[in-house]
Amino acid sequence: MIKIKWERIANMLYLYKFLLFVLLFLVTFSQTPKAEEDFKLAKAQSPDDYQRVMNPGSVLKGLFVDPGIYSCDFFQSEKCLETLRRSKICVKCNLKGANLKGADLKGADLKGSDLSGADLTGASLAGADFSGANLTGVMLKNVNLIDVDLQNVNFTGADLSGSNLEGVNLQNGQFSKTNLTQTNLNKADLRGANFKDAKLDKVYMVGADLRNAKLQNIDSFRTNFKNANLTGANFDQAKLNESDLQDANLSRVNFNNANLKGSNLKRADLKNADLTNANLEGVVTYKADLRGAELSGANLKNSNPAGSNLSGSILKGANLANANLAGTDLRGADLSGADLSRANLTGALLRKADLSSANLDQALMIGADLTEANFEKASTIDTNLNQAIMDQTIWIDGKLCASASVGTCQD
Repeated sequence: MIKIKWERIANMLYLYKFLLFVLLFLVTFSQTPKAEEDFKLAKAQSPDDYQRVMNPGSVLKGLFVDPGIYSCDFFQSEKCLETLRRSKICVKCNLKGANLKGADLKGADLKGSDLSGADLTGASLAGADFSGANLTGVMLKNVNLIDVDLQNVNFTGADLSGSNLEGVNLQNGQFSKTNLTQTNLNKADLRGANFKDAKLDKVYMVGADLRNAKLQNIDSFRTNFKNANLTGANFDQAKLNESDLQDANLSRVNFNNANLKGSNLKRADLKNADLTNANLEGVVTYKADLRGAELSGANLKNSNPAGSNLSGSILKGANLANANLAGTDLRGADLSGADLSRANLTGALLRKADLSSANLDQALMIGADLTEANFEKASTIDTNLNQAIMDQTIWIDGKLCASASVGTCQD
């Protein structure tokens, strides 16, 4: 009898546990519709109420069920989309591939949400918060993103062509393989941003802060970087044809193997920049500061560095054929093995410059200062040295020119 009694008690306990579980399950799901109704009131309520609305399972906190298990991102993206349309609040929601073309999302709260592959073309996003959101592959063409919080956002593979991001904080943003054609990024904060393999045709970055940005292998044509701060940026193998870099800060920038053909670098600060093997054909560097720059193997054919400061720069083996270097400061520069054929070096400062084995055929060196310069083994066929100062210059045969030599190397 005692054994039977205990078996009945045990069965009753199992039944009570089962009923309790069912009750907890029903209570949890009964909160969800109520939570959806409360979304519109969430911002006006206390932070605790807001958390309750955003996480209806929190009513079970401390019991057996994870309080976040039934939040919006647990369900299908359609449910999150409906929530967003009703209240404009959808934190950490699943909105993958959502169609939000032309949607009114002004002031929407989408922190940490997954909008990968979503279409936001033409959407109104003023004041929206996308901080920490996943926007990989998103469509954001022709969208005004001013006053939108986009810190730490991932735009990898997204299409932002024609959009307005002027002055937006995009520090450390991910723009790898992103289409930014004709995008306005004037005065934007892009410090440390990653643009590797991105398309930047005709983008406006006037006055933008791109310090230490990663721009390797970008495809850019006629992009405007005027007055931008690009200190320490990496343009390795980048295509920057006909771009405007006037007055830009390019100190310590890596332009290794970059293509800058036809670009404008007037008055740019290129101190200690690495332009090894860069294509600078037809580039204008009038009054640019290239002190200590590395230009070994660079192509400067038909370029115009007239009036630039290239003192101490390394131009070993560089192609400067037909370049305009009139009045350029090349004091102490390494031009060994460089091609300076038909180059204009009128009035250039070449004091202590290394021109050994350089090609100076038909070059104009009228009135140039060649004091203590090294011309050993250089080719000077039809070189015009009229009025050139050759005081203590080492001539092509290794002979040391006498002091006060002018226009010719005197014993």
